[in-house]
Amino acid sequence: MATKSNDIKSKLQAQGATVIDGKSANIVADNIEAFKALLCSPELRNRVAELFPCAFADGELQMDALLQSMGQYADNVEDHESYPISWRGKAEAEKRAQTMTTATLRPCIEESVGKDGQDGAFDSQNLYIEGDNLEVLKVLERSYAGQIKMIYIDPPYNTGNDFIYNDKYADGIQTYLEYTKQKDDKGNDKSTKKETSGASHSNWLSMMYPRLEYAKRLLSDDGVIFISIDDNEQANLKKLCDMVFGETRRINIISIKMSEASGVKMAHTNKRLPKLKEYVVVYSKSDNIFINPIKTPKLTWDDEYKTIITNISDESLSYIKSVINGEEEADNETINRCNAILSKANYKSLSKIYYEFKIESQEDKIKYNYKNSHKIFQTVSFGGGASQKIIDSKNKANNEIFFIHKSSEGKCYLIKGDFDQTKKKPRMQVLFASEYLDISPGDFWSDIKTTGLDNEGDVPFKNGKKPLKLLKRLIELIPNDCTILDFFSGSATTAEAMFQMNVDGENRKFILVQLPEKIEISKDSDKQARKIAQESINFLESISKPHNIAEIGKERIRRAGKVIKEEHPEANIDIGFKVFKLDSSNLKKWDDKPAKDAKEVENRLLGAQDMMVPGRSHLDVVYEYMLKYGLTLDWPVECVKVYNKDVYVVAG
Repeated sequence: MATKSNDIKSKLQAQGATVIDGKSANIVADNIEAFKALLCSPELRNRVAELFPCAFADGELQMDALLQSMGQYADNVEDHESYPISWRGKAEAEKRAQTMTTATLRPCIEESVGKDGQDGAFDSQNLYIEGDNLEVLKVLERSYAGQIKMIYIDPPYNTGNDFIYNDKYADGIQTYLEYTKQKDDKGNDKSTKKETSGASHSNWLSMMYPRLEYAKRLLSDDGVIFISIDDNEQANLKKLCDMVFGETRRINIISIKMSEASGVKMAHTNKRLPKLKEYVVVYSKSDNIFINPIKTPKLTWDDEYKTIITNISDESLSYIKSVINGEEEADNETINRCNAILSKANYKSLSKIYYEFKIESQEDKIKYNYKNSHKIFQTVSFGGGASQKIIDSKNKANNEIFFIHKSSEGKCYLIKGDFDQTKKKPRMQVLFASEYLDISPGDFWSDIKTTGLDNEGDVPFKNGKKPLKLLKRLIELIPNDCTILDFFSGSATTAEAMFQMNVDGENRKFILVQLPEKIEISKDSDKQARKIAQESINFLESISKPHNIAEIGKERIRRAGKVIKEEHPEANIDIGFKVFKLDSSNLKKWDDKPAKDAKEVENRLLGAQDMMVPGRSHLDVVYEYMLKYGLTLDWPVECVKVYNKDVYVVAG
């Protein structure tokens, strides 16, 4: 009697049972169903472009590319790769993005930190996941699709160094397990071989493509992804993101000034200009986004602001400004009240103030300027015919030094009345320095350097750090109370930056993913690289941890949390993190080969009574079921006794 598992599965489903196949979401099936639904929509083209931007080139729909995005490939697909960006191995990378995984995430309570900083507690809403990030993203997809508002990644820059992400199309989890186990039972090295062809753009693109596809699926409709990159792959990354997210979803390419033109960078200036910048590429999931405007302090005092208003209290001046800024209704009574206050005001030059108060050093002068910036001003001219209207207004009114002018549009201005009426465009409008101490940095951030980060985070691993200032500014762009995903987390700068930003009372959460990549001293590396590796190894040995990057990241988060708690004891901040580790399924795989006879079917059924893989815990299985059912890992899990049996209660 030949019996297949599919027959049993069908019977169970017919009886109303929910059958979990143990695999992550089926992206190919999801894509096809999404397209079928769109066939009934009058806005077919726009929706297809939104869901499958990779299927459009120069605004035209490419059916081959559309079919490939749904797992339908031509016989000679390599010959058809002529879309916005193409590379050798693109077809396999697309298949890798569509391949499901049977992997899961196992909780590691002993390495976790509670929300109050207690070691070994498992109540934090922050997650730290060890594993190959592609497999982890596949596992997370069912639970977190459309829920991540901000993604930041700092992927390998492809500079020619060893390239650890050697994905395989068919057996991603098996490749990862081989890498993490490192040795077979005979002591032979069985870890995944590193790619040494770092200059191969194709390898890098094949690595990035499936990860970006999953990043897009995880982003919320108002979500944004930030990607750090340098000149080696910036052009390719832009084309790749155009394909994945759509060209119209490109928000900015921010240039980051990383260092000064000095030192070793000036060694070969007769061959090429010194490298001083890196980039952050910014894309959105849809048009439904909002980015907080940011301001940065001016680096120097603007010497145009060289006059100070006198004979007026700070309170009165604040009231005048509220009228000018439209915060108070500017009726005739209000304007008359303002002009009555201003009738006593006067002004002095800053140079006279310095002399009167004996302010001599440049440092003391700058301190005085910033402290009194709300009273220090400059005057500017109006455009058009506004100047003549104000002159007429002044002549009809009085000869006061300062007065309020209300335009025909209802806008109020503070005017310095002793302007030169003979000039075509007299300088008369008063602008206070306090309103212009900050500037918008736009898409060129010159105040963030990626060098000199040795002491940040209180951990070594110099080459694996990004500036805290950079991450804090990126987080500042995104509306508060969001979940931040970083799946190339390195030394975990993202976590520390988020802790510091949460001091403002917000409830941001992080999900960090890092491959537990071994830190080794390679004979082929240069002297500086060997020194950095040795410092990291010495540090990990001093805290009795294995020699891998994930351990550096976890230790940095622990230390950052303690600092936040010490500096802000009154703040209600979750400074912990739950640790999960990528592994194969906790459930035995059902043997679905045709059975020879009824006895074999009976034996299989008896064997299936113990579903768990040896060495796995009930809690492992609980979290695997949570992921398969689409529950997020920050939900509380409680174990209670019912008739002497352990029962796990999820979120009450």
